[in-house]
Amino acid sequence: MATNGSMTEVDSNHEPTAAREVEKGDLDSVGPEDPSSAISEIPDGGAAAWLMVLGTWCTSFCSFGWINSVGIFQDYYEREMLKNYSSSTIAWIPSLQIFFIMAMGPVVGRLYDIYGPRRLILGGTLLHVFGLMMASLSTEYYQILLSQGICSAIGASAIFQPAISTVPEWFNKKRATAFGICSTGSSIGGVIFPIMLTHLISKVGFPWTMRISAFLILFLLIIANLTVRRRIVSKSKVSKKMDHLRAFRETKSLLLMAGFSLITFGIFVPIDYVVVEARASGMSTGILAYLVPILNSARFVVLSMIDSIIV
Repeated sequence: MATNGSMTEVDSNHEPTAAREVEKGDLDSVGPEDPSSAISEIPDGGAAAWLMVLGTWCTSFCSFGWINSVGIFQDYYEREMLKNYSSSTIAWIPSLQIFFIMAMGPVVGRLYDIYGPRRLILGGTLLHVFGLMMASLSTEYYQILLSQGICSAIGASAIFQPAISTVPEWFNKKRATAFGICSTGSSIGGVIFPIMLTHLISKVGFPWTMRISAFLILFLLIIANLTVRRRIVSKSKVSKKMDHLRAFRETKSLLLMAGFSLITFGIFVPIDYVVVEARASGMSTGILAYLVPILNSARFVVLSMIDSIIV
């Protein structure tokens, strides 16, 4: 009887613990401990999986798609709102946006391991939209730096990285296709946002341009909050502190990180300064507004080609 009582006590204590773990990770189910078994159960499609891709696409559009329009702000701030500041001083705003969306990776990754994507995406949504709304009220350099350069950028990092990290749980054979679709969000956003910003600033002014952009981002991120979710989790997935340091001891990992660092120079420096340099060279105003979209549309074509080759 004592044994049965002990077993009953253990079972009754065990069930709430498991429930708390699922709730803590914000998961729909707890996956098997055997990785090969988990891989064999990957759906590789279905409504839930493709809705998750849709949500991830929305986060890509609202994060890197927004960051890809920084050249429009650099040009506008130099000509109008912050014309008393030097170009290099103004460049801190887009530079911090790019920095935080990348540099928050280890922090966001650790939080993702503990809590899953939903809480991060919700928090990132609030920060991203709040930062843009505050930027619409800003009139001083430091205000724009804090709202757009820091607050909004941290939010953008918190929405994109958890969403893209969840894709492999839903796709195996079609993983390249899923990643390819998700990645087009940044390029399409980089086409739509610059054109939209240019026309809105001239028609409704900077404050309402930022508010309209924030409302659009909020709408898309509501979709992301409703669709992005993890499928499985196991205790082995929760990383330890040493797991993050191990990559810095491997030559291949260091070379990979160095390569990614160099890639960012090739991607973001032209996007940031192409409009400013073209204007200084005397390019027609009618063409200036479309330089950033042209760059991003070219990226869309290249990403589509790479996706078709991989598949």
